[in-house]
Amino acid sequence: MTEQQILQLWLKGYNKYKVAKIYQTTYNNTIKIIRLDIRNRNSGKILTNYEALAVVERIIYKYLKEQ
Repeated sequence: MTEQQILQLWLKGYNKYKVAKIYQTTYNNTIKIIRLDIRNRNSGKILTNYEALAVVERIIYKYLKEQ
């Protein structure tokens, strides 16, 4: 998910917790797909709720500072 997609969800009316949950599931699904290959079985790290919320908050606050 890009920063623009996160901001679009937030501007539609989703709260930051719901956006973080959506970000977490999309990120973790891409990591799981990458890990299906034998070479990349240990690559990437699964995000927790707290880490996903930190990323989303950073993007939202950056957007709000620019406004």
